[in-house]
Amino acid sequence: FTPYCPLQNVAADFPPTLLLHGENDTDVPYEQSVLMAAEFAKHGVEHAFVSIPDGAHGFDWAMDKPLVKDAFQDVLKFLNKHMGAS
Repeated sequence: FTPYCPLQNVAADFPPTLLLHGENDTDVPYEQSVLMAAEFAKHGVEHAFVSIPDGAHGFDWAMDKPLVKDAFQDVLKFLNKHMGAS
């Protein structure tokens, strides 16, 4: 399964990547993002990892929550940095 495993396919030319993960995600283990961030760092890939305390899978459904608003600000900053403002 190596060709389909993101952790096994990180290289220095991997594109800048933003990870957002809820610490209480029951669908995708939080540790997967921790491992991915470590792999990015190991290969010098520009990345950001936004950890959402008490966040579940789909934490972003409640846009009125300050934590979600803050996370989306992080997304916008990352996109503006790597794609430029339009």
